[in-house]
Amino acid sequence: MEHPQIRFGPFTFDAAGRRLLRDGTELRVGSRALDLLDALLERPGEVVDHATLVARAWPHSVVEETSLRVQMSALRRVLGDGDTGVQHIATVSGRGYCFVASLAAPAAAPAPPASAPAPAMAPALVRTIGREALVAELVQRLPATPLISLVGPGGVGKTTVARATAERCRSRFPGGIAVADLADCRDGAAVAQLLGQAVQPLGRAPGLLLVETCEHVIEAAAEQAHALLARMPGLHVMATSREPLGVPGEHLQRVPGLGLPADGTAGVLASAAVQLFIERASALDDTLDFGPATHALLAQLCQRLDGLPLAIELAAARADAMSLGDLVHRAADPLPMLTRGRRTASARHRSLQASLDWSHALLGPLERTVLRRLSVFPGPFTLDAAAALLCRGGAAALKREQVVDALVQLVARSWLQAMSPAGDAQYRMLATTRAYARACLAQARETDLFDPPPAAGTHEARSETAA
Repeated sequence: MEHPQIRFGPFTFDAAGRRLLRDGTELRVGSRALDLLDALLERPGEVVDHATLVARAWPHSVVEETSLRVQMSALRRVLGDGDTGVQHIATVSGRGYCFVASLAAPAAAPAPPASAPAPAMAPALVRTIGREALVAELVQRLPATPLISLVGPGGVGKTTVARATAERCRSRFPGGIAVADLADCRDGAAVAQLLGQAVQPLGRAPGLLLVETCEHVIEAAAEQAHALLARMPGLHVMATSREPLGVPGEHLQRVPGLGLPADGTAGVLASAAVQLFIERASALDDTLDFGPATHALLAQLCQRLDGLPLAIELAAARADAMSLGDLVHRAADPLPMLTRGRRTASARHRSLQASLDWSHALLGPLERTVLRRLSVFPGPFTLDAAAALLCRGGAAALKREQVVDALVQLVARSWLQAMSPAGDAQYRMLATTRAYARACLAQARETDLFDPPPAAGTHEARSETAA
């Protein structure tokens, strides 16, 4: 056999002797279940298709796929899959099965010291602005909290906050810090393989795993994070996503936009959003003047961009070629302008449109419909106002239950913000999100059908209409 002896958790698989042991005690396992385990362990972290598994366990017979499922269920029972979140074998729908547990080092190989560091994070090349209080709070909470999820819209800086927190906490995690970016994962098997590889260098001492970009594989990320925490008591996980993982013990931390200037020009330079714009713009052209005469424009620009760090950085990238007045004017329809990201950034962070496209593709048909139709509200709106709008329109009308369900999902996935003013709960959409959703409304040719007057009685509706 290719792997004569393999250890994982409390188990040892002796391929040569065709035995499976747990803590040194041999377990009763059928021969076909052992054949399946052998085939999976030859390709850990990879999907083994149904045909290959059937050929291994029934080499001279023609059997139905039901027989494979029965034997796989028996094998999972022996391994204790499902007990307290433990998982060794993952089902990849329509394809096959994958062994997802971490394998121990071969017995003959010297074990790495417990304090061996995990792969280091790349050093931050730019200063983190406006996140001091949030990072300080997370630094205090993280060592006592096994799982923290940083949640917010695309471009709000979740990864920046996570890595700044991890760097500040490095001394508290002697087992090391590892990073797994799931952006390129397309299925549960890829998630399992990447996370399994990421945690291998972490020692037995407390270690930290950053799991980034979870939203497009949220179920697999949640399942694997939960299993890893159950299997590695010293492990802490900090995840970044547009929506929570939704597993037991998760602490949810929503990441807001950067602080905005108050009305007027006093104290504009104390705003984190303005500080970010000035620093990024000055890095491109150190002759730019941001004296008192520019403060009102700086405040207006950052307010129109909702303090969203990605939008501010993309706007700052044009400050060497456009005046502040031009930037403010174009920020009324920001998507065409915000397209000049760093070449080293991921594809979805090189323009605001790309960031929103990435997230929009993850929504279901109902959520997309509700999102684009809600874009006609210029400011905060209530559930009743949303239902009154979306439950009319003839053949295009939705049911109230559909509106409620979609609102819940859009809040969870950071497309809408829930507000709790005095009276009825309200919801609002970031201006950049509204511009994107309005474009989707136009593409769906629904602009005339769902274009009511502004929601009455809200400060933002009055102020934006006046503007």
